[in-house]
Amino acid sequence: MRSLLCITGLLAASVAYGETMVTVDVLDAAAAKPRFKFENVPAPSPTDAGNLATLTLVDGRRDPSSPAIGTLTDGATSDSPDDPAHSFFFGGDGGRVLVDLGKELDIEQVSSYSWHPSDRAPQVYTLWGAAEDAQGLNLALSDAEPAESGWTKIADVDTREAADGKRGQTGVSIDGVGKFRYLLFDIQKSDERSPYGNTFFTEIDIVDGNEYAKAEPPSNVDSMEIDGKYEIFFDTTGAPELRGWVNEELKPVVRAWYPKIVKMLPSEGFDAPTKFTIYFRNSMDGIAHTEGVNVYCGGVWFSRNLDGEAKGAVVHELVHVVQQYNSPRNPVWLYEGLCDYIRWFKYEPADQRPRVNFAKDNYNGSYKITASFLNYLVSQKGEEIIPKLNAIMREDRYNDDVWKELTGKTAAELWADFEESSKKS
Repeated sequence: MRSLLCITGLLAASVAYGETMVTVDVLDAAAAKPRFKFENVPAPSPTDAGNLATLTLVDGRRDPSSPAIGTLTDGATSDSPDDPAHSFFFGGDGGRVLVDLGKELDIEQVSSYSWHPSDRAPQVYTLWGAAEDAQGLNLALSDAEPAESGWTKIADVDTREAADGKRGQTGVSIDGVGKFRYLLFDIQKSDERSPYGNTFFTEIDIVDGNEYAKAEPPSNVDSMEIDGKYEIFFDTTGAPELRGWVNEELKPVVRAWYPKIVKMLPSEGFDAPTKFTIYFRNSMDGIAHTEGVNVYCGGVWFSRNLDGEAKGAVVHELVHVVQQYNSPRNPVWLYEGLCDYIRWFKYEPADQRPRVNFAKDNYNGSYKITASFLNYLVSQKGEEIIPKLNAIMREDRYNDDVWKELTGKTAAELWADFEESSKKS
């Protein structure tokens, strides 16, 4: 194809591919803002034909820190120069993204947007298109060359020269694309020498002159009954890629452990919640937390930890569902430590149990540290100390004297005993 390169405006470059024109704008750190407002490339649109698209990763692998591939057409862009929660990026050496628009459209423009202060800012990819009835069309493409598989090359994109070494916000518009149902983004690393050279793509727009409202995501809500007494809902609408794991791996754990936790933490006149929802959301930062009786899980973190701590993290939150402590007098270190005691010393395998560093830790260190302290108390005073502490906190009776009431010693003295016993083991 004949190409022509010219430089115009604020780090803008245009390349002509026959009837197709590629325009690049790069804003450095000082000029870049969340609105993605360029001089030569249109700002991202929430009503483009990307709202019709189904995206599939046909080659390469998503970086574990990247959200699901649907973030590329969700209408939301990055809020800051280094925003992995709102940027799709590959791990390894790039990959291919298949876009299915569901029907053939006369595409006027395809635009792509990225933002990063370093190696993940530039965009390097080839855009291919295919009609629904293209001869010999291969949509899998993991080991196939597009040119030999029914695909038409639309344009090559490489913003590194236009950026002239600057890093920041990059916008690309490809005009005069043509009639296609399928688009293929064959994405390369922006810096082959860097382990962090995979571009942070925050949005892709597909424009055909019409507006399309964002369809409501399908409701991925499943429910499970336990012993005819408890009904638990699992909502993966915000992280649909986790639905299979939830159904196959998580549900059996919840089925077994929620009733166990209820039994471990009784108190007079108290009935544990019989109905609640566990939500998974890719838009949520962090790991997990419980609000009222409902559990909220960060889909990005869970996707990275399905073979590790994911199920145990939910067990921890199930304890919070059962606790239902409403008093501000209850110390955070104790009720979080109780959650981790049940998780690490009841649910997790013995070889995963935490160890205490007595040189710097203390009984009120929370989470694993307090869990280890509670496990020591159980070994010395018996299992009944756990429901007793639970009842005290649930009934708003906690104060520092409860340790002496339950054991005859202060918490500090019990910790000293724990340290001394550890020297003998």
